[in-house]
Amino acid sequence: MGDVTADSVTLSLLMEARDTVRGSPLGVVHTPMVRWCQTSLPPPPVPCNIHIKLENMQKTGSFKIRGVANQFARRPKGGHFVTMSAGNYGKAFAYASKHYGSKGKVVMPETAPLSRSALIQPELCARNLSFPQHRRNTL
Repeated sequence: MGDVTADSVTLSLLMEARDTVRGSPLGVVHTPMVRWCQTSLPPPPVPCNIHIKLENMQKTGSFKIRGVANQFARRPKGGHFVTMSAGNYGKAFAYASKHYGSKGKVVMPETAPLSRSALIQPELCARNLSFPQHRRNTL
C-alpha cells in the first residue's frame, strides 16, 4: 500500500478499506450508533445532537480491530510480525494473529500495567522490555 499521507486519502481509498473490513474473516461487527439521550449518561452541558458509536461491541472491545483487519488483509503471507502496544491495538493484533495462525509478537513497555498485558494473549505478549535511555526517543 505504501506511505499514506493526509493529502493522499481519497474517498476511493476509504471505500476500499471499508470493503476490506466488511469482507474480513475476523468477524468485524457493524456496530450501531445511538443518540446520547438514549443512554444512561448524564445530559451534555449544552443542548446538542450527539451520537455514540458502540465500538465496544467488537469482539476485541474497540474499533482497533477495523484497522487490524485492513492491515492483515494487505500483509505479506508468512513471516513474523511485531507491534508495540499497551492496549487495544495489541489486543486486536493478537486476536488477528491467532485467527490467521500468524507468528506475531506484541511488545509492551515495561511501564504498562499488568492488567493491560492480561488483555493480550500471553503467548503473543513480551512484557518488561526496556530500551536504553538514549534509544527511547528513536524507536
